[in-house]
Amino acid sequence: MKLVLVGLALIGLVACQPGKSSRLHDEKATNPFPTNALSVDDIRTVAARIGYAEGDGHADNGKCIGCHQNFNNIDELDRLYNSTSFAYACFDSGVKTREDATNVLACLGSLAGDNADVKDIGPANLGFMAAGVDHQVFKDLFKTAGREADYEDFKANAGMPLGGTAFADQDFEKILSWVLYYYPSLADFLKHDGPDVCRSPGETRIGSKFQDYVRRMSEGGLGWEHVNMARGLPMFACVDGNKHNCFTQSTKGQDVFPLKDEWKAPGVAGHIRVLYQFDEGTNYWIRSSADGRYVANGGHPSAIIDLQNKLEGRSARKISVEALYDPGFLPDNSGFIFQGEQYGSRICDQSLLDSTDLVTIDFMQPGCSQRDLQIGLYQAIGSNLDSGDIRTLAGYFSSDDGYSLVRDIAPLFGKAAELSVDTIRRVNDSDFEKISSQQLKTPYHGSWMMSPANQIASSIVSASTDGKARHGGYRLFLLDEGFGRDGSLPEWNDESTALLCTDGGEKPNISFDERMMAFYRYAKQPQRVEALDSSSDIYVYDLLRGKEAMALTQMPKGYYAQFPHFRSDGWLYFTVYKAETDERFIVATDASLYVEKKAL
Repeated sequence: MKLVLVGLALIGLVACQPGKSSRLHDEKATNPFPTNALSVDDIRTVAARIGYAEGDGHADNGKCIGCHQNFNNIDELDRLYNSTSFAYACFDSGVKTREDATNVLACLGSLAGDNADVKDIGPANLGFMAAGVDHQVFKDLFKTAGREADYEDFKANAGMPLGGTAFADQDFEKILSWVLYYYPSLADFLKHDGPDVCRSPGETRIGSKFQDYVRRMSEGGLGWEHVNMARGLPMFACVDGNKHNCFTQSTKGQDVFPLKDEWKAPGVAGHIRVLYQFDEGTNYWIRSSADGRYVANGGHPSAIIDLQNKLEGRSARKISVEALYDPGFLPDNSGFIFQGEQYGSRICDQSLLDSTDLVTIDFMQPGCSQRDLQIGLYQAIGSNLDSGDIRTLAGYFSSDDGYSLVRDIAPLFGKAAELSVDTIRRVNDSDFEKISSQQLKTPYHGSWMMSPANQIASSIVSASTDGKARHGGYRLFLLDEGFGRDGSLPEWNDESTALLCTDGGEKPNISFDERMMAFYRYAKQPQRVEALDSSSDIYVYDLLRGKEAMALTQMPKGYYAQFPHFRSDGWLYFTVYKAETDERFIVATDASLYVEKKAL
């Protein structure tokens, strides 16, 4: 389960519980715990009750942190907030029937390990939910399940605060809302000891060895873009050899892919076109296949959208996927990955999608990995150009479900941050298996991504100035023989690294020629605002000749451009979320191609 909790995921953490879209006031939600939007005063009051702010002198202020000093440690908070989100997710299917309630109790029990019973779990398994065991929802849960006799044992073992007065139901609901939806504001209350780097764009540095690699791949014709082109991989919706002529089809006098150039930033060349409008909510990032034909998203269920039918004036084909989130495609158009639900991490052959009779992917189909590959959440994936081996990265990360964040926030990664580097190989042409795994210490680095050729790793730095956490830019590494040699990251001045001081940004993605890096950034707001009063935009950075990030979009308030990623020929896909109507679109732009040309 993955909620909008910033910097909370631990390496290798793959949950069995059903996920949820973390939007406030979700009328379709069946979780019985009410979570509501909080006023600025409420946010600070809750922070005071926990102990992150001085507050108003109330007797309950500091009720948590008075005993739990580790609440001031970012790494310990990672564990605490993960536990909270997992416990909360157990209630997502509701508790109206005896069967529902029994399933919730089983889910809660599983948080303590296999075959554990709910009455035996402790506070560490519930996170902040331990402060709500006196809530009426918990009492009704045990009653509906026919286990009233076990409730007092459960409360004695799992309840907090020890020896203190329980929070009133209304107060606990505010705490829970703050935990689940306002954790990004935690940087306002915690002191952070991250590196004091990237105070200004002028601190950007690209090492000579790193830049040589980018030049060799992009100008020497060695990246996946050139390999796919040499193999004759056709790009979706392209009419000839001119990249800019893609997505220009029309039927019955109407553009198949309507123009939305009003979303472009001033002075930006190229076009923005709408490819698809989602018919239901999505979870977290989206990714497209190397040829751009397929677009995958997390959700309930997750899905892969086949855009091919649109060229004939028909609706896109939607394939349901029994997974939760974190889709990805291999850069040679040969496979895809999903995460979550009972199957864990699975990779399948992309040829599976060719069957027009395919309705649902349950990972039992031939060509899918036969076992959970146990890759951590928020994984990056790429393929080696020489060996074909698949590499994945998974470490600490900052979540963004695409709905809840409305402003640029500080990433919170502490000294304990780590990274898992796994190598996956095809076996018998129909299965995949993990052949090696390496663990690295990556203090203050998280939200790892990787280039298609799996030779560049990118991370976000959790920096600080005067004890206050802030975005420390993107730090990039060549994944050569020197990376992680001693189980740690290279020095800051290593020539195989780069530091891009972009003053914020999320989810970087590197092009198939290994030269352009795209990311999105929320508008800077002094405090949380309504979704209609903010926005986010897409930026690109030229890793070879760029000196600063360039904005490709200028979204109006209430519109959020998010989750950019390249397809093989350099077209950039991303989503646009319209807060007023709760609509989300897949769009594509060739603007980044003009940025790369301009630098030549």
